[in-house]
Amino acid sequence: MSRAGEFARARDRARRDERELRGRAARTVAAQAVDAEDRRSLLSMLGLDDETDSATALRQGLAGYVRAVATVVGVPPEATGFEVSDTVTAYLGLAQRWALRPGRDLMLVWSERDGWYVAVETAPAEPPVVVDFLGGVDVVPAPQAVAWFVADVISGRRLCGTRPQFPITGNRDDLAVRLAAYAALGRSDL
Repeated sequence: MSRAGEFARARDRARRDERELRGRAARTVAAQAVDAEDRRSLLSMLGLDDETDSATALRQGLAGYVRAVATVVGVPPEATGFEVSDTVTAYLGLAQRWALRPGRDLMLVWSERDGWYVAVETAPAEPPVVVDFLGGVDVVPAPQAVAWFVADVISGRRLCGTRPQFPITGNRDDLAVRLAAYAALGRSDL
């Protein structure tokens, strides 16, 4: 495992742990509020986000989706991460190597804009080297479709696809609905 890969995984674990602690803190503070205005005020004073039902549903759905993809791709939970911030993203560290860069780790990345892609891990300050995009018509494809994509990339049957053009609605509620089927799988991560 490269140092960059170790760093990326440690960073993702730290972010996941911070999200979990901030989420717990927000829920604890919100439970003490007497009304919605009091909740917003208390959370604001502490610099915590007001977790709406939609945001919680999105986080749970994404956690479950990442877990489902990781399971079929063969990635252990400790090599995964996701983030819901100004963008919605996910990361899975792959154990396999790519023949054209055998000394570098590979990662499987997902974003609400680009869908899934496989990339070579680089130094933290460098952008990743994208091997291929899954593309297609769905930014949230079935986990098995993602597994087939990864197998094809690693075997060399796919290479250098173009960046997909998914319609971006900007509506996180829609994404939460799309991921809702996976929510039960993600609840233990939150």
